[in-house]
Amino acid sequence: MRRHGVPPRERTRARRDARARLIACHRHEDRMMTVCPQSPQRVLCVTDREDRNIDVADDAVSQWFKGTVARSTVTVDGLDQVSYRPGRPKGPLPRATLLGRFQSDTLDLSWGEAVSPCDDAVHQRRILFVAGEYWVIEDRLIGARPHRYDLRFHLTPDASCHAVAYGGGHPAVWAPGLALVFGAPHKVALQHGRVSPRFAISESAPIVVVTEDETCDARFITLAAPLAAGAPLPRMRVRTGGQAPVTVIEIEGRGRQGRDVVAWTTGGDRGPLGIVAGAGRAAVVRTLTDGTCVTWRVDGDAPSCQTWSPNSRR
Repeated sequence: MRRHGVPPRERTRARRDARARLIACHRHEDRMMTVCPQSPQRVLCVTDREDRNIDVADDAVSQWFKGTVARSTVTVDGLDQVSYRPGRPKGPLPRATLLGRFQSDTLDLSWGEAVSPCDDAVHQRRILFVAGEYWVIEDRLIGARPHRYDLRFHLTPDASCHAVAYGGGHPAVWAPGLALVFGAPHKVALQHGRVSPRFAISESAPIVVVTEDETCDARFITLAAPLAAGAPLPRMRVRTGGQAPVTVIEIEGRGRQGRDVVAWTTGGDRGPLGIVAGAGRAAVVRTLTDGTCVTWRVDGDAPSCQTWSPNSRR
């Protein structure tokens, strides 16, 4: 998936590192990773770069680290979906497919799918980057039998000893500079993990683990938003069910931005979205604090943007 906002030099390194991960036989979730940077530092990151040179005590520890779920974006039944082995991989490999990418100056939509030869679960991920301000990440897990699905977000080392997880009907995680808000009452916990903010250097950092247990299918909708010091957590409400043809969410509590209503077609095809006139693949309607409304839409052909005031015709 696209690494939004990463400088050109970092993108070059990212491509090189992605090749290293593929050769090292890591699972399909590495191919579904997303980096969410917040200038001047990242707030969500990949677990490490070229892990063959990871800075750990000895080679035995390095082998153990690369064989655990510490690298995962999603785990199924708590296990890696391709076991680590030194050298080139043997046997079937996970398959990842980029299903679509559409963008405008204010709305970026990407989605893909990954399948593993080790189980029946299919992982679909959709990412919306809205107005250069925040990310909406939808993960769907589809299985033929009940599984335990763990969605994992790797925070930066700055979040160690500071991140706080809130449960209940509206779970969320607060970390320095970051809010993670979830759209359903999932189980949310913080676990110890490791990341590499610099090449070949491993540091301790927390992992946010979001769990759905004993279910064939699961949907996770996550708002990942930069958060100023002292600012309250934003709020998100999911308006539609998991089987609806269009997913609609509502985001509030982001200061002067007012309220955003975000919608996208569940299948990724072009169709009516309900919150704007006409068809599209995704759209955002923003109502500012003064009542002015702004819309952004991506339809795969010609992205559009429209602004209107409270007294003008829509």
